[in-house]
Amino acid sequence: MRHWVFDLDGTLVDSFGPYDTTMREIFAEKGVEWSAQHFIEALSTSPAVLIERYIGANAVAECMAKLRVRANEDARRIRPYEGIVETLAHLREQGSRVAVWTGRDLESAQIIIESSGLGALVESCTSGTCVQINKPNPEGLLRVVKSFNCRADEVYMVGDHDHDMMAAREVGAQAVRVKWNPYWSAVECQRAHHQFEHVRDFATWLGKL
Repeated sequence: MRHWVFDLDGTLVDSFGPYDTTMREIFAEKGVEWSAQHFIEALSTSPAVLIERYIGANAVAECMAKLRVRANEDARRIRPYEGIVETLAHLREQGSRVAVWTGRDLESAQIIIESSGLGALVESCTSGTCVQINKPNPEGLLRVVKSFNCRADEVYMVGDHDHDMMAAREVGAQAVRVKWNPYWSAVECQRAHHQFEHVRDFATWLGKL
């Protein structure tokens, strides 16, 4: 039996737009222009690190408090990519276990999962605030594997970022790279065992497994 661990942002749900807008507003309040390069960094770096780097250490606590409020507000409006609900439902019908491993905080992640209709399909969520070391460290992925009570090579890690693939490779899981969000469409990942540009292609592949 194969089991599945999914990243959340950019993989299951279309959430990068709201995050970009919120960070742009936070930076603007401090008189710092938010550029496209800042956003690319934000997809691989914690917001606290970015705030300290470009605004200053004294602003981290205030800015992070605003970000948490906005993240929870936005979380209720974030929706899955087209075809994701049906795809996860298919996996569950086949007897596979499905979990989320995300770098974001647990509170907003759980709001997204429940508000987006994924709550009935995802049995657990491990977040960046559940672990000592965030992605690409595989601590969170290993926690999910342990909860599944299976071997790592029985697990498929599905994510949009190289960090997900690095963690999967490190523990011996299958690394599945998805590129249906517009921010990574031109990026190839050599660490992935499988790559898909559209949810429908991923779903078709699942049907053949």
